[in-house]
Amino acid sequence: MQLIYLHGPPAVGKLTVASQLVETTGARLFDNHVAIDLARSVLSFEQDGFWELVKRARLLVLETVAQQNVPLVIMTSCYSDPEDRETLEAYEEVLSRFNAKILPVYLQCSEEEMRRRVTNPDRKERRKISSELDLKQFINDTICTPIPRQNCLRLSTEGVSPRDIADRICRHFDLRSR
Repeated sequence: MQLIYLHGPPAVGKLTVASQLVETTGARLFDNHVAIDLARSVLSFEQDGFWELVKRARLLVLETVAQQNVPLVIMTSCYSDPEDRETLEAYEEVLSRFNAKILPVYLQCSEEEMRRRVTNPDRKERRKISSELDLKQFINDTICTPIPRQNCLRLSTEGVSPRDIADRICRHFDLRSR
């Protein structure tokens, strides 16, 4: 199993690129917000235990797909170092038990472009950050960085089609099209 770990700040195009990768490769998609929505169904965002439930749900999904040897999975996330390092290491530990590999991809674009994208109506429908004010607060409170791994591919999504980004990822990691 291989896990494409698409990470970066809000509104850089993680889900858009992930959807294109699914179309190109036939991979399975585990969007970041699936676990968040699960936790939101039983706890409030600010409630103790919320983020622990999100983390445990993500780990369970990764363990299950690795155990079932799903060939290619795409996971989206906002990664902040050092706050999320322990979680990343837990993902890697689960994957290593099944000889699965993590293929990290950091997506980025200018803050101006993120502000333009953040108000897209589909972001609000999916209960993502969807206002310039919330984006600004997130950027001020969180330092999104590439994961500290030598094989982390860094790509700008600004002025590049999702198809081109997906093609670059496939070439870089030698992934097969459907």
